[in-house]
Amino acid sequence: MRERRELMFVLTLVALCGAYAVLQASEPASSDPVKRLGFYVGNWAEEGKMRGDPAGEFVPLTGHETCKWLKGDSAVQCDETVDSKAGSSVATYLLGYDAIAGHYVVFGIDDGGNILSGDGRVEGDEWTWTAEVNDGKSTSRWQYVFRPGPNSERTMQASVATSGTEWARMQETTYSSLAHAPASTSEEQLRSLEQEWVNAEVHRDAVALRRILDEKFIATFG
Repeated sequence: MRERRELMFVLTLVALCGAYAVLQASEPASSDPVKRLGFYVGNWAEEGKMRGDPAGEFVPLTGHETCKWLKGDSAVQCDETVDSKAGSSVATYLLGYDAIAGHYVVFGIDDGGNILSGDGRVEGDEWTWTAEVNDGKSTSRWQYVFRPGPNSERTMQASVATSGTEWARMQETTYSSLAHAPASTSEEQLRSLEQEWVNAEVHRDAVALRRILDEKFIATFG
């Protein structure tokens, strides 16, 4: 068992060295607007707060989200589960880029039948999505702002339009990458890192590789 774990460690180290080389080689790809969706790719644990009414009290929430590239690398699919005192919800979102319109697009639906559609833009490292949510009875306008955070995290603030240009904050969530979360065993941690790396290298995803590799990571080749 010890030899097997040592072998896995060596294989994973070699893989990460290869990933570092891919990161260096794929740096120019970050200018590709589709590739920038790699910001969302990964397995994420969620923690934050939300409320169901602009005048209501915030309640804690937890959740999990898995985002992956669709075949062909043309879009990202995110599957999310959120739990709070108000109940639980399961949703699927598709994120893509409309080259003709020159902006990002998002489509989603949850297990309550709520349908979301909208567009997004990124300035620097900040993503802003504006969407309409149809619950079958009425339509509301929402804004979602995502930013990178410390320690391989990303944050999201969701607000609903109340009147005119006024927005009411409805949700604040921090997404923590499970690739950096403590695993119950060393073997599980290696498997998680290896899968994250495989996905990133297959898709030449420089953004994901930056999230996986520590900023102080150094590869030497002899």
